[in-house]
Amino acid sequence: MSAVAQRILIVEDEAPILTGLETLFRHHGYEVVTARDGREALERWTAGTFDLVVLDVMLPVLGGFEVLSQMRGSGDATPVLILTARGAETDVVEGLERGADDYVTKPFGVHELAARVKGLLRRIPRSAEAPARLRVGPVDLDLDGLTAGAGDLRVELTAREGALVEFLLVRRHRAVGRDELLVGVWGYRDGRIETRTVDVHVQKLRRKLASLPGGDGWIATVRGRGYRFAAEVV
Repeated sequence: MSAVAQRILIVEDEAPILTGLETLFRHHGYEVVTARDGREALERWTAGTFDLVVLDVMLPVLGGFEVLSQMRGSGDATPVLILTARGAETDVVEGLERGADDYVTKPFGVHELAARVKGLLRRIPRSAEAPARLRVGPVDLDLDGLTAGAGDLRVELTAREGALVEFLLVRRHRAVGRDELLVGVWGYRDGRIETRTVDVHVQKLRRKLASLPGGDGWIATVRGRGYRFAAEVV
């Protein structure tokens, strides 16, 4: 019995690019649904279940960032890969801040894009070394529930943020490089790809954790080596 094909929603208003992406992903065995503007994208997303969304930032009717915000605002954790114009650094940062998992700049190579998609679709299993619930200083961390809190203070973590915290926590005796994080948390086979997604996700996570007692010291930067989980685990 053959495995069920993973479903990808492609949101792109430029017809040649949309057609090319649809052909590419169907060739790789994915089931593909398409949308040409933001409103249509939300209609498709609401009506179906997807394993990944490939989302262009510049869309008619409703922009890609608004689509992404509505998805994440509803609690949906489906991996999202955004497409941005080359050199649009602010788009990259804003997209990742709003909850995108990674990005590719136009024009892009089909092999790079296919590799990014495979990475985001790969399920990274929970580590047997990390308990589901633990205390980090005065903070209760629930890796299954994706929450961290102390008293009345509580923050919600995204699935990617939870995986990032867990990966660093299990390896807290050493620094973890960006390439290792791309493989272990994002699922890429090759961590040498050029992307700022790790750094932007760490920055976003740090801002979120800073509202908790001692949370600003959880993740330390080790110059030239990467990141380390630096907080005391009880």
